[in-house]
Amino acid sequence: MEGWNGVSLNLKLKPRCMIFPLTIQVYEPCANVKELLAKQERPAAARLTPVRAMLLLLLYQYRAMGEHASEFAAEKLSYFLQKAGETQLKLEFTKGYYGPYSGKVRHVLYALNGHYLKGFEQKSAKPFEPLEVVVERSEEVMEYIRTTLNSNEKSHLDKVLNLIKGFESPYGLELLATVDFLINETGNSDPHSLAA
Repeated sequence: MEGWNGVSLNLKLKPRCMIFPLTIQVYEPCANVKELLAKQERPAAARLTPVRAMLLLLLYQYRAMGEHASEFAAEKLSYFLQKAGETQLKLEFTKGYYGPYSGKVRHVLYALNGHYLKGFEQKSAKPFEPLEVVVERSEEVMEYIRTTLNSNEKSHLDKVLNLIKGFESPYGLELLATVDFLINETGNSDPHSLAA
């Protein structure tokens, strides 16, 4: 009784709601839905690269501190990776409502979706909507970082890990990134003039 025939037969054999007259119809998913479901496990598209591995490690760390991974967190962590010297991202950050924003990190998240994280199937998650990092893959990511990243990449990652200590919340990341962005945009680090 596998597949949709088995579901249909199971519903006919075991009606669940006999108190009220009720008709339940279960439809087999259309081709678009089947395609979407198939994409949720796409190991080929989710191959690790140094930048993807670094971002995943930062998201694992973020989750370990009790916060949810999200597009927002990934944007800020990518901002810090790039500020730490990582050149592979090639992101252009502009002034956004919640600090510096590129809008391109979602493509990295989409590529990782289904294998290393879940919840970004259609690139339609809201910025603060929780994404599930697949913790079972963390050792694979750690091994990739240990064996593949060069010393510069590891240095960039360490800089970000040290920088975000104590700021592992959405507000903390926003504050840290916004202040850094303002200082770099204005060339001024005086707190009174930045607040104006």
